[in-house]
Amino acid sequence: MLFWLYSYAKGLQWGFDDWINLKDLSQVSSFDGLVNFIFGGIAGPTGRPVSLLAFLPNYTDWPSNPYGFVYGTLIWHCLNMLLVFLLVNRILKIHNEFASSAMWVALVSAVMWAVMPIHASAILLPVQRMTLVSAFFALVSMNIFVYWRTRCAGKGNYLMTVVSLAGVALALLLSVYAKENGVLVIAYLAVIEVCLLGHLSAPLNKRVWSFVVKAACLFIPLLLLAYLYLKWGSIHASYASSRNFDVSERLATQLVILWEYAKNLILPRATAFGPFHDGHAIFSWQNLVPLGALLAWVAAVSAVLAWSKTGSMLGRIGLFSLLFFLSGHLLESTFVPLELYFEHRNYLPALGWAIFLSVALVQALKNAHQKAVVWTVFSVYITYNVFVVQQITSLWGQPLFAAEMWTRAQPNSTRAAQMLAREYSMIGESGKALEVLDRFSLNEVSSRLDVKIQAFTLACSTESWVGLDKRINLMTDSVAALVSPNGIATGLQSMGDAVRRNKCEGISLKRYEIFLSELLDHRKIKINRRVRHYVYYELGLVAESMERLDDFIKYAKLAFLDFPSLSVAQKIALELFKSGHEEESLAWIDEAVGYAPTNISGVAWSRSLTSLRNAIIDIQAMRSQLNIE
Repeated sequence: MLFWLYSYAKGLQWGFDDWINLKDLSQVSSFDGLVNFIFGGIAGPTGRPVSLLAFLPNYTDWPSNPYGFVYGTLIWHCLNMLLVFLLVNRILKIHNEFASSAMWVALVSAVMWAVMPIHASAILLPVQRMTLVSAFFALVSMNIFVYWRTRCAGKGNYLMTVVSLAGVALALLLSVYAKENGVLVIAYLAVIEVCLLGHLSAPLNKRVWSFVVKAACLFIPLLLLAYLYLKWGSIHASYASSRNFDVSERLATQLVILWEYAKNLILPRATAFGPFHDGHAIFSWQNLVPLGALLAWVAAVSAVLAWSKTGSMLGRIGLFSLLFFLSGHLLESTFVPLELYFEHRNYLPALGWAIFLSVALVQALKNAHQKAVVWTVFSVYITYNVFVVQQITSLWGQPLFAAEMWTRAQPNSTRAAQMLAREYSMIGESGKALEVLDRFSLNEVSSRLDVKIQAFTLACSTESWVGLDKRINLMTDSVAALVSPNGIATGLQSMGDAVRRNKCEGISLKRYEIFLSELLDHRKIKINRRVRHYVYYELGLVAESMERLDDFIKYAKLAFLDFPSLSVAQKIALELFKSGHEEESLAWIDEAVGYAPTNISGVAWSRSLTSLRNAIIDIQAMRSQLNIE
């Protein structure tokens, strides 16, 4: 059924983070390319090699078949559904109330979780397979833990304990190296133990086990506090350089967003889902909304906690469901300087709701005089969820229509406007594409330089020098008001390529260089190494086009130091060599090798640069030999 539901999305386009993360998939046919792709990831601190490894089966689908990636991701989703079934079945079997119905409740829980509409973007955005791969190993870790916990309760089987906990730790590590929030497995295990397994005898010494459980409950909060204390400077710098909100506003807004997530879990609407939420409203503590959200969360936790203490099994499941959901948002919905809203953050946290609803169904069937009514209500709810998923996938399968709908639903989303413009451009409607971008960039709420840059590049093919000159002047004037610079990097590459190829009538390289210099002087770009890297490199390419080798080398090296990359290192070395600066080229290669990554991809990096160095030395030797002869 899942493959049928998601087959409606055939025809979907690539998402906004797909290219930057998957572009090197085309190079994996060589050993160096394979190593670079798996161990050269930039999506997070770990590089996420486990997730990147999971993309290899789609080698032939890149870059022409995004649905091929969706099909592969659905396989991971089905595997996760099976793990959910096994987990819930084993947990419920130890409770007398569900000894005979555990398998059916587990099956209902797994199916209900699998068809939740909130999972659609995680499945339909190719790069978000990372979320599902990390969840797979997280669920493996949970299954191993629950198996060990139920088998060794009060028995002290130390061999099984060592083997099982080693398996839990290994699966947790793989989950983290698939996506960093895999560390939340520790919080999930603590919630499972406290809410659903706490009545079992301790598997170890009682005092030791009590300490372990308390430590697991506190691990993530303490980890976050340590991160806040040790990295406050970099956290503050990240907010200052790349976000249009501060840490206080993020915390206030996340309280509201958590309620939005919960609402979309319980009562999903097709129009509420989509890939773009970058225009979400930002709240401060001066607003009543986050204060109301905070009080509501306190009331909800207090009420469910009181319910669980009445001895009701459904109350205990309710407490588990709520704590499991909140635990799943401890990293991405607190002070870590990430974007505000992504639906895929609910992939595992949504599990609690599915289990609660399944248990509530069983309880209702036991107590109801009219079981047909209960089955009817439940069937309608499941059918409704399936219908919403079908609506979502059908929309994704029509990219232009989807972009129009998402732009209406998220009028302040830069990405939604950019996608709509891209879709119009792909069907030859450049005029409409420009209209979309210009309308958005003139919106007082959403005045974004990245949109103006995209509009300029598109206008190069349709407007005269008068219009283009006006646009670049407007862009230069807009630099001072730049709030969030991250979005300009990709657009700069396209704009620079158009200007260097003389596709923008009347716009000289010098004029483009002035614009880049204005960007470089902006306070946020000065402290944003990732964006500064792109600006430096564009300045270098401009200098190269103007045959100013010294300036090219200067800016290219600055770009490299901000964001070391093998391709930039090779280009600098080759340009120095071609211009007759062979010794400088060799010295640069020796310097660049020192910036090779410390993981296994550094081996491929060093090998490539060493090979280039040896080639230059061989050429020098050949020249010397020819001169002697």
